[in-house]
Amino acid sequence: MSPRDIIWRALERLRESRELLADSITQLNPREHRDLIDGLRECERLIQTQIHILRRLERRYEET
Repeated sequence: MSPRDIIWRALERLRESRELLADSITQLNPREHRDLIDGLRECERLIQTQIHILRRLERRYEET
């Protein structure tokens, strides 16, 4: 498996996780589950950071 394939697979899993978190947040009651929503949003931000890192790597491997 090439580095590009690994990056692609990792990006797909992160996107799936991000979508799962976003869907979960919409199903929660904002008043009752404020702390959980805040935690899930923090996880979303961490996933987005991971996606940015992988995209940066993806660009490096496209140049080579």
